[in-house]
Amino acid sequence: MKPPGRRLHGYLTTAIVTTAMVAYYSMASRGGDTTVRLYWNQTQARDIFYARYIDWFITTPMLLLDLLLLSSVPVGTVLWVIVADIFMIVLGLMGALSNYGYRWGWFGIGCLFQIFIVAGLISTGMKSAYARSNELGKLYTTMSMFILVLWWGYPIVWGLAEGSNTISVKAEIACYGCLDVCTKVIFGYILMSSYSIIERVHTAEETDGKMAGNILSSPIQAPLGAILGGGKDTARAVPMTGPPLESTPVPSPDARRAGVNNV
Repeated sequence: MKPPGRRLHGYLTTAIVTTAMVAYYSMASRGGDTTVRLYWNQTQARDIFYARYIDWFITTPMLLLDLLLLSSVPVGTVLWVIVADIFMIVLGLMGALSNYGYRWGWFGIGCLFQIFIVAGLISTGMKSAYARSNELGKLYTTMSMFILVLWWGYPIVWGLAEGSNTISVKAEIACYGCLDVCTKVIFGYILMSSYSIIERVHTAEETDGKMAGNILSSPIQAPLGAILGGGKDTARAVPMTGPPLESTPVPSPDARRAGVNNV
């Protein structure tokens, strides 16, 4: 049986698809939507599916983690990429629920956070992935480009749907549905189909002794791939500081009895 770290891609992919299924069932049963009046025409309203944003709030950080596990980026990079993603989703929801013109301000700030995500995945992620192996670097480049190109479709649909009410709710559902299928189901299928590449890299790194540590005890600069790669922990000697401890001789029983008699 593989160590838990080696099965993490499968766990994340399963959790992403399962969460999306629950969210779409909620929207289909009319249990995850609300009505917001249009700020330019208060007599009209539009259905906003907040269940979709809850889905994105849960699944997109897992998707980014699933992708960044392919590279050996530091944990600090993973954290700020995921935090930027969370801000992007929350700001999109705030803009969708706003019935004033300020919704475009929320939308614009959310797009800035999406640019931060792109920078983290490309500038740091690709370099780290190629540092592990050329084969893994090519896989990471393919998967990251696949996600980044499709993710820019979401703000376009948002602007046409929640933002300007240009397209109908049915068209919005169809567009978001196609994007979700591609970025979650197809992404997961391609990733798990390429698991032999990931396995070869893990095996080579374990052989070279590069995989070590635990995410709870590793510094924030430690590579995420090494922390969660499933390798064996390595013990490291900690040098002692300060003066050496002096040992106190233990008196023998005869000496102790002699001391008592003298008293």
